[in-house]
Amino acid sequence: MAKLEYTFKTDTMFKMLFVHHCDLLKQFVAELIGIKHDSIGRFAVTNTEMPAEEELERIKAMGVPAMEQMINAYNQIAASPEFQELERLRQRAREDESNALRVVERRVRAEERMKWQAENERLRAEIAELRAKSNG
Repeated sequence: MAKLEYTFKTDTMFKMLFVHHCDLLKQFVAELIGIKHDSIGRFAVTNTEMPAEEELERIKAMGVPAMEQMINAYNQIAASPEFQELERLRQRAREDESNALRVVERRVRAEERMKWQAENERLRAEIAELRAKSNG
């Protein structure tokens, strides 16, 4: 079997399409492995780094019409005000989620600290009571 020159891991067009449309990737994978789309609980693209402009130009210079069309379409979409607003909203949502998680984590730690302090005080009182009984 011949080795693939391009893989899902390195293919620029794959990333350009599926990083911003993760649900399409989820449907694609479900179809490939023969399961229902809804049976996939969480699905994330972990390497979302987009190719540098130089890499896109190098791919465009290869002269493959389909690749050129995809790059042109990507550039048009990425430059559109709607896309930029969606990206801004996505970034804001990620920041909001991160902040909310930090707040919850701090709250849980504070509650645990308060429980520990209350238990610590209860044990100190119990020890003091036992000392008083043994001395008195």
